[in-house]
Amino acid sequence: CFGSRISSTGGEAILESLLSKTGLVHLDISSNNFGDGACESLAAILAQNPNLVTIRIGNSGLMASSMIRLGHIISTCNEHVQDLDISSSQLGNNFMSIINYFIDSDIRVLNLDENMIGNEGAESLADFLEDALPNLETLLVNDNNLCSNGALAIVRAVAKKTNFKHLEMDFNFISEWAITEMCDILHRSGKPSSVLGKFTLNDPERDEDNKPETKTDEQLKRDAQQHKQGA
Repeated sequence: CFGSRISSTGGEAILESLLSKTGLVHLDISSNNFGDGACESLAAILAQNPNLVTIRIGNSGLMASSMIRLGHIISTCNEHVQDLDISSSQLGNNFMSIINYFIDSDIRVLNLDENMIGNEGAESLADFLEDALPNLETLLVNDNNLCSNGALAIVRAVAKKTNFKHLEMDFNFISEWAITEMCDILHRSGKPSSVLGKFTLNDPERDEDNKPETKTDEQLKRDAQQHKQGA
């Protein structure tokens, strides 16, 4: 029922019909208006369907506290999940409370769109990705108030992943110099710049990060001499 904009009443009826199911492989209620009241039924459905591979519960009206609860259930009951969507859940600083559940997960596709994670959250996510989700292929972090440094941190982390193929981070505040650096990072890791999605809704004028100073060879030589004299 993806994208059907089903109301909470309709959502309740759909979830009630799934409560008797135990062999679900795909669950997608994203982009609907089920509301936070769906949490109890979703918790039961997730717990009794251990073979779920796709779990898309983002942008469905669930609040952060409910998403954190469901994240814990998914991590303990749905170890086969490879496609996880927890977008548009107002997670903010809480998003790592969910992500940390999945450090040993086999997730291939992770959708974190519209969760207000910000630059600090982006750097936390990058640190997490250094040691987690080894098989990650696709990461979506669109519309998350990311500036250049947070975006660069994420790119550096995913560039190290052998199977990584696609990163979307549009509708953020990323400068052109940072996008150029992202492409360079990907090229140095042997990946094409096409790994990056489009930046059609990006707003670089709201970027709070400054481009690092690029020093000339003469400046670098002078710095080295000063360091040597001070040693």
